[in-house]
Amino acid sequence: GNVSDLLAEAGVRAVAIKGAAMLRVAYPELGLRPMEDLDVLVELRDMERAGVALAAAGGVQVHVASDGHAAMWSMPGGIEVDLHVHLNPWMIEAAGGPALAAVHRHAVRVDLPDGRSAMVADPADQLLVTFLHGLRGTSARLRWMADAVFLARSGNVDWDHFTAQAERFAVTGLAVRAADFVADATGTAVVPVDVVERMRSTSWTVLDRLTL
Repeated sequence: GNVSDLLAEAGVRAVAIKGAAMLRVAYPELGLRPMEDLDVLVELRDMERAGVALAAAGGVQVHVASDGHAAMWSMPGGIEVDLHVHLNPWMIEAAGGPALAAVHRHAVRVDLPDGRSAMVADPADQLLVTFLHGLRGTSARLRWMADAVFLARSGNVDWDHFTAQAERFAVTGLAVRAADFVADATGTAVVPVDVVERMRSTSWTVLDRLTL
């Protein structure tokens, strides 16, 4: 809430992704999902303005991802903010691309416990990000699989949007691999069987073939 308010005052529309967003769209109780940082997505044109706002609030930029998809900020009080212009290193597209535009367009406003509200990524986009982070091996295995299961059980995933976003980001094959992995590991079909089969029948990209 504080970070989104801070960015909003600077004219930056921020969309929470990953952990913080999961608390409101997937998990039934806030305490079920631990997190160490706050991930927010902003448009590329707003990245500099967002950085200025965080710095004015006492934040210090401590790291920038080599591929430029995100920058890490250390805020007063020990809060770590990861400021994203792309969701994931495997989900990078040119500024103004249709996939990122759809993420921003489909973001939903949720109420926070303190009475304020914030924008969070649509559950379908959250699930796709969860899958890609899990496959990259950058997330704790149990945590990302739990995220996927709770998202699926929430009943809030728009599967047409999920498959369309996988195609726009050119990661359909990776999404299928992640769905299979979670199903095998947990015995839970996170993605409906008919959706997985439809995704298997699409043409996979070079990225899919190189990483699978």
